[in-house]
Amino acid sequence: MQKKKCDRYYFSPALVPLNLLKRCSGPEPEMKYRVDQGWWDHKLGELKKTIEATPDFVNKCAPMFVEYTGGEFVLNDGNHRLQAYKDLGYEKAWVLF
Repeated sequence: MQKKKCDRYYFSPALVPLNLLKRCSGPEPEMKYRVDQGWWDHKLGELKKTIEATPDFVNKCAPMFVEYTGGEFVLNDGNHRLQAYKDLGYEKAWVLF
């Protein structure tokens, strides 16, 4: 069994403004985890359709995972959701810090 490198602490789900969050994955050159533009656009488009078709989606979906690092709140999980929420005009979403 591998010993963990450091203690981790989690903050319960919180509804936070999306403008505080930063993606780390996407097709843009500055992204830490670059993905193909076509794949990104396809997945984002499908996700937006699902969000629009699901009443109260933001409250029913699992929270995005966020890490505070380098003075920023960076997503560990939920990069597509963050972009879809922003594109659709959402201002807040649930995250787990």
